Amino acid sequence: MKKNKEDFRKLMNQRNTNPIENLKKFIGVYYANSFDVEEIKGLMKQILSYNKITIENGLEAAKIVLEDSKYDQELIEMILWEANQPLQEPLKDQAKTWLKEQIVFTEKILNEFKKNNLD
Repeated sequence: MKKNKEDFRKLMNQRNTNPIENLKKFIGVYYANSFDVEEIKGLMKQILSYNKITIENGLEAAKIVLEDSKYDQELIEMILWEANQPLQEPLKDQAKTWLKEQIVFTEKILNEFKKNNLD
C-alpha cells in the first residue's frame, strides 16, 4: 500500500512539457465549469493544499503560449471553447489579454498560498 501512495505522489508531481496540453488542462480544470472569480479562487486554493504542480505547470504553460505566436490560433480556440469566454475582434489580442489577466490572478493566489504556508 505504501508503494502505491509513493507511485501516486510521483505521478502527481510529474511535469508535462507540452505547453498546449498543460494550458488546456489548466483552463479545463479551473475555468471550464466555473461561474465566477470566487469559485475559481476557491478551487485553486483547494487544489493548492495538496498539489501545486498543476497550477505551476499551468502558469508556466500560459507564459510560454503567450510569448510564442505559433500558439495564437490554439490559444484563441482554447479560450473560446475550453474557458467558454467570448472574445471580440481582434481575437488574438483579446485572447492574450484574457490570458495575461489569468496569469496575474493565478500568481497572486499562488504567492498568497506560499506566504501563508511558508513554502
